[in-house]
Amino acid sequence: MKIDLSRSDWSLAAAIAFDRTERKQPHQDRIQTRRTGLLHAATIGALGEIKFGQMTGLPVDTAVYAKGDKYDFLAGDCRVAVKTREWAGKDLEMHLFPDEPKKADVFVLFRIGDQCDWIQLVGHVDSDLILEHHKPEFHEHLYGRKICVPAFVFNRPQATLDFIKQEVAKKPRTKLPF
Repeated sequence: MKIDLSRSDWSLAAAIAFDRTERKQPHQDRIQTRRTGLLHAATIGALGEIKFGQMTGLPVDTAVYAKGDKYDFLAGDCRVAVKTREWAGKDLEMHLFPDEPKKADVFVLFRIGDQCDWIQLVGHVDSDLILEHHKPEFHEHLYGRKICVPAFVFNRPQATLDFIKQEVAKKPRTKLPF
């Protein structure tokens, strides 16, 4: 499921990324790659969030959090984190810090095309599956301990969209009085 990226997508993503990185500079040691800077990584991440919001009708959270957010979207009472990778080769993986699977219920993966002119919804994976089957390992090229989840464990794109629609249709959990 490839989706073309427009100039307005890139402009909005760059604006969101600029606001986010301005506050995150002290936490720059958590950048996931040596090849790109914090602004570039934040722009790529924002593109995935923008397209996910457009596909599902859920609003994109443009708020700035000094240490990042715990998840990106709330579909009913399901916490959804969107991850976006630039990857042209085979063996696509999603990289997570060890604490991330505890903060969201579902992870959605997007891939940016090698010319950065399209984005592809890969699918989603449940955080319980990640915690059960994928343990953090030390990766020098990823700056420390990361959980690497291969793309083949993700549900298909249409299953992802159906799942999100189903979660949105559910009534959110109400807080208990205690």
